[in-house]
Amino acid sequence: MTRPPPGSLTAPSPRCLSPLSAAQRHAGAPAQTTSLPALSLPLKKLVWSYSLAGFGYILPATFLSQMAAQRFPASAFGQ
Repeated sequence: MTRPPPGSLTAPSPRCLSPLSAAQRHAGAPAQTTSLPALSLPLKKLVWSYSLAGFGYILPATFLSQMAAQRFPASAFGQ
C-alpha cells in the first residue's frame, strides 16, 4: 500500500466512522445505553425562552446588511 502525498485528503477508515467505542466493537461487549434526564416544566420554559430570544436575534442580524443598504444607498456602510 502506498502512502498519499503530503497535504492530500484521504477518506477516514470505516472503523473511525463507527459510533461504537473500541471496547464495544469486540464481539462479547454489551452495548451501553444512556438515558436523558427528564426536563422539568421550569427548565422547558427556560430552554424555550432562550431559543426564541436567539431566533429573534439571529433572524434580523442575518438581513441587517441588506436593510442598511436599502435605507442608506449612497453610504459606504450600506454597501
